[in-house]
Amino acid sequence: METKMIPFDEGPVLDTNTLMAALGISRKDANDILWNLFEKEYIDLIPVLDEEKLNLLKPKE
Repeated sequence: METKMIPFDEGPVLDTNTLMAALGISRKDANDILWNLFEKEYIDLIPVLDEEKLNLLKPKE
């Protein structure tokens, strides 16, 4: 019997590239939408840090 991993999907990503692809708009228009949502406090533009990648940047003792 073969087992398969269940794919992990964090859900849709809202960023400049996904807006450009989904709506067929320019980079400027996509960024304007994101800034507008940020200013209305609908979204937070601060990215979530990837702890694993952050550990690679820390100086070694």
